[in-house]
Amino acid sequence: MHNNQTQKSTSAWITFIEQTIPKTGTLSAHDDNGTTVTLEWTIYNPTSPQFTQAIKDVSHIFTQTYTRQEVEFARKRPEMVPTEPFLKGTAPLFEHGIDNVDWQAVEHHVKTALHQFFTTNDFAQWASPHDLALFVIVKENINDAPLGAIQFSSTPDFANGTIRVGLTGILTDAQNRGLEKLLMSSIFKIVPGVTRLFLHNRPTNEKALSFYDEWGFKPFAGTNADWPDFEYLATDFQVLQKAAATLEALNDKQL
Repeated sequence: MHNNQTQKSTSAWITFIEQTIPKTGTLSAHDDNGTTVTLEWTIYNPTSPQFTQAIKDVSHIFTQTYTRQEVEFARKRPEMVPTEPFLKGTAPLFEHGIDNVDWQAVEHHVKTALHQFFTTNDFAQWASPHDLALFVIVKENINDAPLGAIQFSSTPDFANGTIRVGLTGILTDAQNRGLEKLLMSSIFKIVPGVTRLFLHNRPTNEKALSFYDEWGFKPFAGTNADWPDFEYLATDFQVLQKAAATLEALNDKQL
């Protein structure tokens, strides 16, 4: 397909989402313990201040999640520490070998760096006004406290039906409740016509990779071995669509 045809086709995909999907909505779901939780979603222009603020509002979730991930990567791939953005500041702690690393100090440094990243950046710098972002937050019904969040996005360069999974995280205290699957599957409830999800993750993040494998994500050729790429094709798997079918729309009966 020629580039101009691709541009026209994929712009139609984003236009479809913007014109047919409500900007906000609420879904009700049950976690693996049978507890009712709420998923609240909002569609943003990713260059808007509102999108940056949405990330800041759940920065504690992303900071905690990515701190765990980066420290795990440092433990298993210490040779990469000097070149990784959130780890290179800890390089002096590795000078006397992996067996002598002060891991509490590593974790503190990484957590501080990630907190600063999520709370001080203007995320518009990495987006185009033609892009689209969809943010889903899962909350405890009892106190409305956020437990996890996920960011989906699309750009005019993507084929129709393609969605990228960006930031995603679950609080440590909310692990093992199946919230990851609820968040990942929610896109199939919110946006009809999704045919492909893709994402990248650390190769050392075994828990996340086990989820992706269980749900049907498969690796595909990427450009960075330290952030391998995975895709979910809706034509080949039904796991996430079946999970999405259990979600109940509270605000919009059209979903």
